[in-house]
Amino acid sequence: MARYYFDICDDFLSVTDTEGEELADMQKAGDRAASILCEIAGELPLKDGCSDVRATVRDDANNVVFMATLKITGRTVEHPVRLEQGAGTRLVTL
Repeated sequence: MARYYFDICDDFLSVTDTEGEELADMQKAGDRAASILCEIAGELPLKDGCSDVRATVRDDANNVVFMATLKITGRTVEHPVRLEQGAGTRLVTL
């Protein structure tokens, strides 16, 4: 098992991981980084309609071994649509 550190940066805050987490390999570290990004993204407000959150994964030697970015983009629908349920879900313009 190796120790990996997850530094997180979003539009509002940057956090350097000083404790790390023991994981089996880099693949597991990448999976954990993706999981962390999803957890954080659920709490982020959108800034100008979007938000980015980034993870940089370091190993014990302080080498960057994985980087990931999650981008959330939101927008108001100019022409509202309604979902109609049935044999297949379809969008209907209002």
